[in-house]
Amino acid sequence: MRLPKDVKPTKYYIKLDVDINNLEYRGEEIIDIDINKPTNKIYLHSRDIKIELIKLDNKRVSFRNIDNETIEINLYNKYYGKKKLYIKFKGKVRNDLIGFYLSKGKDKILTTQFEPTYARYFIPCFDEPEFKAEFELEVKVDKDYDVISNTEIENEETNEDYKIVKFKKTPPMSTYLLYLGIGKFDYLEDKYENKKIRIVTDIGKSEDGENALDWAKKVLKYYENYSSIEYPLEKLDLIAVPDFAAGAMENWGAITFRESALLYKEDYYSYGQRLRIYEVIAHELWHQWSGNLVTMKWWDDLWLNESFATYMAYKAMDELLNEDNIGSNYMYTSNTYEAKFEDSTIYTHPINVKVEKEEEIESIFDSISYGKGGNVLRMIDNYLGYDKFRVAIINYLHKYKYSNASSSDLFKEFELIGGKYIREMIEKFVNSPGYPIINVHYNNLVIHLSQSRFLYNKKENKKWTVPLFLDIEGEKMNTLFNKSKGKIILKRDPRYFIINRDAIGFYVSNYENLEYIGNAIKEKKISPLSRAVILHDYYLLALMNKIKLKKLFELIEYYRNEDNWLVLSILYTILYDISFYFNIEEKKIFEHYIDIFKNYYNIEIKDYNSLMLKRLAYKTLGFLNDYNIIKDSFNKFKEWEKLNNNDKQVISDIIGLHGGTNEYMRMYNLYSKSQNPEERIILLRGLSNFRRTSIIVDLLDKAIDNYIKLQDWRTLFVSISKNPEVVYVLYQWFKDNINEIKKYEKAYLVMRDVIRSLFEAYTGNIVKDIKQFLIKNLPKYKNDIIKFSHYSEIYTNFISKNKEDIEDLL
Repeated sequence: MRLPKDVKPTKYYIKLDVDINNLEYRGEEIIDIDINKPTNKIYLHSRDIKIELIKLDNKRVSFRNIDNETIEINLYNKYYGKKKLYIKFKGKVRNDLIGFYLSKGKDKILTTQFEPTYARYFIPCFDEPEFKAEFELEVKVDKDYDVISNTEIENEETNEDYKIVKFKKTPPMSTYLLYLGIGKFDYLEDKYENKKIRIVTDIGKSEDGENALDWAKKVLKYYENYSSIEYPLEKLDLIAVPDFAAGAMENWGAITFRESALLYKEDYYSYGQRLRIYEVIAHELWHQWSGNLVTMKWWDDLWLNESFATYMAYKAMDELLNEDNIGSNYMYTSNTYEAKFEDSTIYTHPINVKVEKEEEIESIFDSISYGKGGNVLRMIDNYLGYDKFRVAIINYLHKYKYSNASSSDLFKEFELIGGKYIREMIEKFVNSPGYPIINVHYNNLVIHLSQSRFLYNKKENKKWTVPLFLDIEGEKMNTLFNKSKGKIILKRDPRYFIINRDAIGFYVSNYENLEYIGNAIKEKKISPLSRAVILHDYYLLALMNKIKLKKLFELIEYYRNEDNWLVLSILYTILYDISFYFNIEEKKIFEHYIDIFKNYYNIEIKDYNSLMLKRLAYKTLGFLNDYNIIKDSFNKFKEWEKLNNNDKQVISDIIGLHGGTNEYMRMYNLYSKSQNPEERIILLRGLSNFRRTSIIVDLLDKAIDNYIKLQDWRTLFVSISKNPEVVYVLYQWFKDNINEIKKYEKAYLVMRDVIRSLFEAYTGNIVKDIKQFLIKNLPKYKNDIIKFSHYSEIYTNFISKNKEDIEDLL
């Protein structure tokens, strides 16, 4: 439940005695509270914690659980003003990646994950973002273990068996940003200006953090300059956690990461790993300003945290890396692609969305809050211009620092800088579900435009104030389109034009005259991002029943000489999805387009573009049973330990595709022994690609037997859900093992992807049965189950509407 606002915490004094051997702890806390309205009851959050005693100003009071996460404290009399609330409690260390949980490295590592509502699993607290308070933490623990929190250590006393570590007071912050880490760590330490910055890892891995340390310093400087606000704390720890559900978490001054999102070494990890690390670090560092320094008032404004961090991370990559818009390209594949699909369905939600219950809050950590919101900010930035956008952000951060803000507070700053129409533009995109389809018809020097909501199988006559980013035969111009119908009059007949250059606008473009965009695609007159968004838009148009699949195939013909990784990644995904959902052997689809990919199987890997091109070529030729590709992959697999992760990424799928039991056993053995976090993911994807049912069942069994980390279930299930030869066993296995799976149902980010994988795997009549089974057994996920089952309905309809077009192609 939401807590009343008449009692607010101002400071927590927390003392913990952690028994690392028995995985439990005892605690005492004093919470300074301010009662601003006379009351005889206080409410706070507590879940899975045993509370032994509560006192108000040294007077014992009674308490009771009013639901499974809220405590009601009865004060007997009404109180007002500043008081001290004393609570004695004890708790257990968890095993499901939330709250205060166990991670397994070389030794035990205890770490915390409190976003969004898991601090209440650790201590009794006012677990809502608006209840900002200072924290003073003191921890007693076995003397052989290190202790890390948000701030510097103020004092440390070591005795014969234990030590007591006291940390400096934090700035005012929300409970979800509190951090505690206990373990035997390695450190890589440096200075940024006058502040300490460290990479913290499991034993023996700190040297793999050097690249991350250098990048973090560059990004900190960039963000300080951009925001005109110095990084607010005395120190910054970037902590690699061996078991972690998400990618990273922005705890103030103590950011936690999956190992694969932080650790990198030249000539060992892949180019893709480097980019992933750069993006995740930049994302979490921006949170130190937008999220930590300025925090949303409530979770319905999650986008103020996540959309901004998403966009600013890619913006930092573009400006600091100077690698052909690598940030914007990476943003499209990582965020835009998924956000456009999800936001074109009836089960989408506005970026700013009303939420109350814990599961509702968790469910909005999705592609709308990250991808759509980030793209809308990119669109506004490009339309307003760099300086105006930045001034609005600076004013917003300065005005609300160490406090909370809402969407309307940010909208006001945009209005002050850009005018009322800018506020109306961003409000519509943020507060409304969905986004526009812009229909384009060119005739006799006139571009005719119309807009409505882009929605699966329906048409809604809604309109947005849409910034169009035109490229008319090399001439770039921006214009606003805020009517249902409109037109742009040209001075001359162009060879080509597009209305969404570089995929800046968050909308779908439907060109009636393919030849006008086809010339630009074929001759590569427009950027890779522009070519990518046109291709992806047409796939969405076909999926959502706006055009026939035949028109998409006509468009693909213009991509015959494509040479960019982003564009070919989207093309590959489209072709693979079509073969998967229409139940066609991959060979029958890819042999039509082999010429697009085969030129790159001999390419030397020297950057991300060449790595991705080679990987796509190998996978495509692997489907086509190319002897040289298969032979080369198997030969390299024999010398796996000598390869770097670039080569491993290229061949692992081929080994799965064509390997048998011997290759499976060797690959799993490599996986179980590997200490390289990226290599483990590469191997797990390869393992998921084996085409034998018995092998995949064995792999799934290993997951519930804890031989595959819980954090990696997401990779495992999503990969298997796209394996056409064995996917039919997935649902049966899931049913047979539902009781084991339910043990981890509180690990939301993991379970959500596992559930979605079932609906990614199946279409047709079986979907109804899957839906009913999941709702019965995992009722917490009902809303997600309904949404994901709708995605299956979309693909089912897509198949039925386009059977003839597929038959014509084949």
